[in-house]
Amino acid sequence: MKKRIGRGKDNDLMIPSDFAKVSTHHCIVELQSDGNYYLTDIGSRNGTTINGKLIPQNKPQRIGPTDEIILGNQYTLTWDQVLSLFKEKTRKRSSAPSSVSAPAHSVSLQDTNDYVYKYGGFWVRFGASIFDMLIVNLGVLFIGIFFALLANALADGPGGFRPGSGFTVFISFLMIIFAWLYFALQWSSRYQATVGMRLFQIFLVDNDLNPVTFGRATGRFFAQILSSLALIGHVMCGFHPEKRAFHDIISRTRVVRYERPQDFLQKDYFEDI
Repeated sequence: MKKRIGRGKDNDLMIPSDFAKVSTHHCIVELQSDGNYYLTDIGSRNGTTINGKLIPQNKPQRIGPTDEIILGNQYTLTWDQVLSLFKEKTRKRSSAPSSVSAPAHSVSLQDTNDYVYKYGGFWVRFGASIFDMLIVNLGVLFIGIFFALLANALADGPGGFRPGSGFTVFISFLMIIFAWLYFALQWSSRYQATVGMRLFQIFLVDNDLNPVTFGRATGRFFAQILSSLALIGHVMCGFHPEKRAFHDIISRTRVVRYERPQDFLQKDYFEDI
């Protein structure tokens, strides 16, 4: 049994919004079959401490009634609250039909009783980027061919149009716009992923594991330019502890891969790939 804690309304225990240092999805408490309780920080922004010690993210820590648990260096989680989570779970299951599921459209809003994720590493991200760049390059090629044919048609016309450097700059600008919209619109969509990312079942979220906005997605796209100027910007996700590239750090985003996406993604999620 797992229960999630945070400021978001979709958590099993919702922390009051006054505690701003607690993340929207902060941690998970699990009751295992042997009767022991474990707490896992799921990538919170300000961390979780147990008895004054900051615990590592995504590594379950055994907890007990004498432990002092503080979320985000601000909110104290009591043992009574931990116990009440699982008492509430029993009541809910006995009163609600088992066929009812959360009607959410994004990863962070799904039922997370089996909410387990890990960071998307270098190779899975590299594989996804191959598919995405193939699509982007085909689109850019189409734009180039279209305007080349248009320029030739105008050159044969009465005015004898001769494209100059300004025309080339205009076409280049359109190509950048196409690439930007391809990535930003998909990252900020209900899918939270591009076509390539969806094929590899990885998703883009913000630091609190929430869907990214179009503005944040736009910032991440142009931040990739900085990563490309120095190749290490992309490669660093291979050895960063949270598998984050330079542009992820700048845009405050994460690429995550869920170990059991079928538990909380709708069945039609991959139908229109």
